[in-house]
Amino acid sequence: MASPPAQTILVAGGGIGGVATANRLRRRLDKRHRVVLVNREPDFALAASYLWVMTGARRPEQITRPLKRLERRGIEVVVGEVSDIDPTSRTLTVGGRRLAGDHLVVSLGADWATDRVPRLAEHGHAYAGLAAAQRLARELERIKTRRSILDDTRLESRSSCGHGCVAPMRPVILRPAGYPEAYPRCVIWRHSPACYAAEDVGRVDTVDVH
Repeated sequence: MASPPAQTILVAGGGIGGVATANRLRRRLDKRHRVVLVNREPDFALAASYLWVMTGARRPEQITRPLKRLERRGIEVVVGEVSDIDPTSRTLTVGGRRLAGDHLVVSLGADWATDRVPRLAEHGHAYAGLAAAQRLARELERIKTRRSILDDTRLESRSSCGHGCVAPMRPVILRPAGYPEAYPRCVIWRHSPACYAAEDVGRVDTVDVH
């Protein structure tokens, strides 16, 4: 009896979800089947550690690993920006290159739609990404003498499918341990990977971060 034809599985997104999926598929599937992981950045970054980068407790190199290491396990890695997804034909367009598969997994996460809140892009800071966490770490060093504006208590996040999700979020003050009480505080929205420097945050909880 003839073996079924070889299949190609495309996994879009090299975060925790995408990497875990690619690893599981590779372990479970016969070697003749291809598992292809596509990610915008060449490195995997542990998103749960962005807070530590933001507060200076971790360096970027401590929470990142090259995705190319997955090739040792038989996972093909393609680095590039996904500009188009066609679920009908199960294809991805990556840097002008078209990748076709028999199966398609989309695990691209979400990005912030900062244009929906006036002046948020200019004055807000998010740590929903390694580069953003690094920028916020620098801002926390400068924030002793500089204040930013928080315009609203509602933030819209746009998922990878393009739909916006709006929900009110309760803020909590982040104040690194050892900083004075007068230190211009930083607001973290609970249940949300966004952090904003604020001049007047009103009634919120204060948490010392060690």
